[in-house]
Amino acid sequence: MLGPRMYVTTMLGTLMGAGAFLPSLKLDGAHRVLSRRPRANEPPRAMVVRFHRFTDRECVLRWAKERSSRWENTEIHISQDWSAELAKKRAGFNRTKAVLHGKEVKFGLLQPARLWVTYQDRHHFRHAGRAVDFH
Repeated sequence: MLGPRMYVTTMLGTLMGAGAFLPSLKLDGAHRVLSRRPRANEPPRAMVVRFHRFTDRECVLRWAKERSSRWENTEIHISQDWSAELAKKRAGFNRTKAVLHGKEVKFGLLQPARLWVTYQDRHHFRHAGRAVDFH
């Protein structure tokens, strides 16, 4: 049985192709998130991976954004992990996003935590309070 680092290295190398990482993919660490073992009909547990090189991480995130993939009959989802502080800032826009969605106004959440709204003109908000006042 492969350890988590080797498992992720093998999976990404197979899915993305051998030439995707030059010289080769190197991970500093990988582990499954702490939760109960999934039942037969449930998806596998999520994994946390730390890349040795920033360029490899960006390559994987870009690749994952452009396509969906399957590995061992399971759909693979790859996303960036946010710090607790940043996740809280992004969650501050949830109420505003729900209102905008209900009014069918085009919007998006930019990294790290900026809401853009396209309504007659484009607006950017760095603070959830200002965005709430806008709608």
